Amino acid sequence: MQDFDKAKQLFFDGLRELEQGRAREAESCFRGSLALVPNRVSTLVNLSSSLLRQRRAAEAGEVAQQVLAIDREAMDGWLNLGLASQGLGDLNQALECLDRALQIKPDYAEALSDKGVILTDLQRLDEALACHARGLQFNPGNPQALTNMGVTLTALGRFDDAMHCYDQALAVSPGLPDANWNQALIRLARGDFTDGWRQYEYRWTRSDADPYLHPELPPLQDLALANGQRVLVWAEQGLGDTLQFSRYVPLLTARGASVTFEVPEALRGLLGRADHGAQVVARDRAAGPFDWQLPLLSLARLFGTQPDTIPPVTPGLSAPADRVAYWGTWFGPTTGRPRVGVAVRGNPRHRNDLARSMPLAKLQALAEIAEVYLIQTELSDADRKFLALNAQIRFLGDRLDSFDETAAILHHMDVVVSVDTSLAHLAGAMGKKLFVLLPWIAEWRWRHSGDTTPWYGCARLLRQSAEGDWDSVMSALVTQLKA
Repeated sequence: MQDFDKAKQLFFDGLRELEQGRAREAESCFRGSLALVPNRVSTLVNLSSSLLRQRRAAEAGEVAQQVLAIDREAMDGWLNLGLASQGLGDLNQALECLDRALQIKPDYAEALSDKGVILTDLQRLDEALACHARGLQFNPGNPQALTNMGVTLTALGRFDDAMHCYDQALAVSPGLPDANWNQALIRLARGDFTDGWRQYEYRWTRSDADPYLHPELPPLQDLALANGQRVLVWAEQGLGDTLQFSRYVPLLTARGASVTFEVPEALRGLLGRADHGAQVVARDRAAGPFDWQLPLLSLARLFGTQPDTIPPVTPGLSAPADRVAYWGTWFGPTTGRPRVGVAVRGNPRHRNDLARSMPLAKLQALAEIAEVYLIQTELSDADRKFLALNAQIRFLGDRLDSFDETAAILHHMDVVVSVDTSLAHLAGAMGKKLFVLLPWIAEWRWRHSGDTTPWYGCARLLRQSAEGDWDSVMSALVTQLKA
C-alpha cells in the first residue's frame, strides 16, 4: 500500500507538471510511478503524452503500444499511437489509429479534432472540416479544437472564417500559442506586420515548437541596448528562413553591436563571405561571452518592419571563385538555349510538402525549350523513374554538399525556377532571375495573391489557380520564358 500511495502521488504530480507545460518533469514523475506500480494503463497513457509533448514520437509510440498490449480497447492508447505515427510522418497509419479510437468512442472529441488535423495534412480538406465540425458538436468552444479548425479553413482559402475561429479560441484562452501563431501567419500574409510580428513570437510555445536555443542568455528586446554589446543571433526554422532573414544582421551591426551569427553548417561558408560585419559560426560553435541573444526572425519585430520597409537582401552573397570556375568548365559554352536551374521538391519532412512539391514530370514542356538542371537533393520514386527516361534533365543533387556548391551552380544559370524551398531564397538573395512556383495557398511570406514580392525584387510568383493545379503554373512559366 505504501508503494501504491507513493505511485499515486507521483502520478498526480506528473499530471500537474503536464498541465503546466513541463513535459520532461512530467515524464520523470510518470516513470517513477511506473517503477512502483508497473503496467498501469492511465500512467502509461500519460507517459506517452509527455513524450509526445517533447516530440519524441518513436518512444511515445512504443509506450502507446504497451497500453494496447494491456487493453486493446484503450481509446487513449490508440489516440497517442496515432499522434506518434503522425510525428513519424506516417499519416495513413495515424488515420487508422484514430479511426480505431473513434470506433471505441464515436463522440471522442479530441480524436475527431486530431483526425481533422491529419486529414488537412493529407489535403483531404472537406473531410477534415467535417471532422472538426463534428468534434466541436461534442465539445463546443474548445479553444484547441477551434484552432485546428482554423488551420483547415486557412488551407481552404477561407481566411476570414479562419480568423473568426482563432478569435473564438483566443476569447476563451487569450494566450493560446497555436491560435496566436496561426493568426500571425494570416496577418503577415495580408501585410498586417504590426500585429503579425507580435503574434509571431508565439512560435516558441506552440504545440510543435522548435527548441529555443541559448535560454541561459538574456534575450535582446530593445535595439537601443545593442550599441557596444556582444549579441548572439542564432538561425531558426529552415535554411530558406535563414537566407531570407539574414538581411537583418547588417542592420544590427550598424547599430554598433558586435554580432556573432550562428547558422547551420551548410550555410556557414556562404554567409561567412557576405558583407554584414558579423562573425559567422556553425550551430553549437558560438563561443562567448555574450551580453544578449535572440533568434534571427525576431529582428523583423525589433526593427518594426512594415511591407514598405523590408530591408534589401544581404549584400555580398556569392560563391567561392574556384567553385564558380569549376562549374564554368563543367557546363561548357552556352548552346543558345536558356540554362535553367530547377527545384521541384524540398525537405520531405516539411509539414506542407504534399502541397508545395511538384511532380518532376511537369517539367516536360520546360525541357523542350531549355537546358534543365535539377538542383535539389530529394527525389521521390516517381521522380527517379522520370529521370531515368528523360536524360535531357540533368540531376545535380548528388553534387550539393553545401550552399557554396549550390551558389556556384546558380552563378551559371540564366533562370532559376523553384517551388517554395531554400533554392528560391538563395536565388533571390543572389539577385538571379527567379520564378517561384506556389501552391494554391502559399506560405505567408509570398502573400495570398500577386505576382511580385517585396522580399526579392528579382522574383516573379506563379500561383496555382486551383488546388493541385501545377499544369497552369507550368504553362504560364513556359509562356513567359518563350517571351
